[in-house]
Amino acid sequence: MLWERIKRALNSWRTGVGDVSLERHLRRHLSANGFGGRLARFDRARLVAIERPGWIQVFQIEVETRRRDDADRPPDPTWVRLFGVIREDEREGKPRIRFFETAEERDQLTEEWSQGLIRSPRFRRGSA
Repeated sequence: MLWERIKRALNSWRTGVGDVSLERHLRRHLSANGFGGRLARFDRARLVAIERPGWIQVFQIEVETRRRDDADRPPDPTWVRLFGVIREDEREGKPRIRFFETAEERDQLTEEWSQGLIRSPRFRRGSA
C-alpha cells in the first residue's frame, strides 16, 4: 500500500511539471485544443526568462500526448511530441500557453515573449 503511493508520487514527479496549478492549466489547455490532457507526460520544463521581481516568467516545455478527434472517441493511439511556451504573470492568475509541433516555432514565440526580460544564460534562440 505505502509502496504503491510512493511509486505513484515518483511517477508524477517524472511526468509532471512541478507546479500543481501550472500543470492543471497545461492539461486543461491540451484538452481544450484536441489533445489528451490527462494522458500528457511533461518533459524538460525550464525557466527561460523572468522580469524582476519575478511576476512575469517565461517557460519552455515539451510534452508527449495523444490527439483527440472529438470528445466521444478515445485518443488516437499514436503519441505526438509538442513544444510549448508559457508566459505566466503571477498578478493575472492565468498563464498564456501555446503548443507547437516544432521547436523552431516555439523558439520564435519564446523570443517574442521574453523581449525585455532577464534571460537564462542557458537560453539561446534555437538552442533551447
